Amino acid sequence: SNASNSRYLSFSLCYILYNSLMAFVAAMITAIASVVSVLLLRAVWVTLSCYFLTPMRIRRTMAAQGVHGPPPRPLVGNLRQVSALVAEANAGDMTSLSHDIVGRLMPHYVLWSQTYGENLRQPHRIALARRPPGVRTY
Repeated sequence: SNASNSRYLSFSLCYILYNSLMAFVAAMITAIASVVSVLLLRAVWVTLSCYFLTPMRIRRTMAAQGVHGPPPRPLVGNLRQVSALVAEANAGDMTSLSHDIVGRLMPHYVLWSQTYGENLRQPHRIALARRPPGVRTY
């Protein structure tokens, strides 16, 4: 009878320890899953903000100031068009020495200012339009 009680006590102690361990493991898995899901949501928000919301906000602000440009492609913007125009402009030799090298260094800028208007060529005027009163410019 004494041996049977000690076996029962030993079995119930093992059962309690096993259940406690399983509860601890379940709590740890839940905590880790929570942390991973928070980090994943943060990464999704940063990616969405960086590649969609911020460029959209900048385009809206520039359009409100009268600056329009070519529509960007998702993730890469206008990089393909810019690199193709730069490669084409730099393919040959310069015909003359001149300080006017904007067309060679930034042909996309020249093309877009002809296409979308003069505001694109003078970003300093756009920046001044948003300057608060009382701030001097030199």
